[in-house]
Amino acid sequence: MILPITPAYFEQFWPTFQKTVELQQTFAFDCALDKQGAYNIWVKNSLECYVYIEHDEVLGSYYLKPNAMGPGNHIGNCGYMVTERARGRGIAKAFVNIPNSGQYNSGLKPSSLIP
Repeated sequence: MILPITPAYFEQFWPTFQKTVELQQTFAFDCALDKQGAYNIWVKNSLECYVYIEHDEVLGSYYLKPNAMGPGNHIGNCGYMVTERARGRGIAKAFVNIPNSGQYNSGLKPSSLIP
């Protein structure tokens, strides 16, 4: 189930965030980022932010931000992280399908839908 993120959900997501950032393979966030800094970047600086919950456990999170300012500000940029043990189960696909799910409220157009 995909739900809007809350501080409690972020607390559960934090270990996944830390591990993903420490690998320095997909996100260019500072490895020394503390939990509050990570919350600000991931949640507070996003237009929308969700978690994927299964059996009361956060298996991943997704954010949506404007891609750029000015003429490109109508195009969305998303990012997502999924727990290592939940990978390959379609969670990322569920996140990128949010624009078609009716949960998409930001007014941004996903770049994958730009003709």
